[in-house]
Amino acid sequence: MAHNQITETYGYGGQGVVSVALRNALGKPLGFRQVGEVDELKIALDVSMEYLRENQTGNQGKIKRRRTEQSCKLTANWLSRERQNLAHLLYGESAVVAAGSATDQAITAFTGLTISLGYLNVSSVVLTSVDGLTTYDDYTVNPEWGSINVTAGGDLATAIAAAVAAESDEDGGLPIHADFSFGDQVVVDALTTIAPDLWLRFEGLNDVESSKPVTVDAFRFASDPLKELVLVNPKGFAPMSVSGEVMSDMTRPAGKSKFFEYRFGA
Repeated sequence: MAHNQITETYGYGGQGVVSVALRNALGKPLGFRQVGEVDELKIALDVSMEYLRENQTGNQGKIKRRRTEQSCKLTANWLSRERQNLAHLLYGESAVVAAGSATDQAITAFTGLTISLGYLNVSSVVLTSVDGLTTYDDYTVNPEWGSINVTAGGDLATAIAAAVAAESDEDGGLPIHADFSFGDQVVVDALTTIAPDLWLRFEGLNDVESSKPVTVDAFRFASDPLKELVLVNPKGFAPMSVSGEVMSDMTRPAGKSKFFEYRFGA
């Protein structure tokens, strides 16, 4: 038998742009910055209940309940390893280091080991003795990564061997100075701050329903620190798996959600 009234189905298939903003003292966003490509974004709701059970019949069935806690968990995969994204997820700080040069940077040279200069994209590397009287020639430079290797049997290796023999320390090295230039680079220091409360906004489209617009505003997103930072992955693209709580925003007006708002085109 055919039903005399069919309800229209409103489907959903989403994609779009995820942005985050710092919040001011009034809880308002300070301007949104796109996080780049995101291939998954989800909000999970959780409500905790306590129950009153009857104790008269022996069945101990639940007869009343009340809500004791409600929370929202947001998860996402961010595919863009942009510096501010990393800083947020690593509870850290980021900075752009402009190209420059270093003079008389103190390092310790070892034979058979790689020595870091502390910068990327280095050039014009000159190694000298601490007193500046000797300039060493026998070493190789890994310019992109900013490191050097001492050439076995060369003048620097000979100086290191003499210093180690004088100190009677097989693991010792030779303090030297390095002059070099370096290129522009980005530095992210992990675990230096607490995570800020962010306003997370999704501006998307529903490609099942003629690309109608969709927005979601999570007013106060507190991200967990990144569980893992993938550094070697032979296949595919390494996502950053983001998770955190959508906290209750007590600055929201009465009658409105304190967690998130979902809007879509009619």
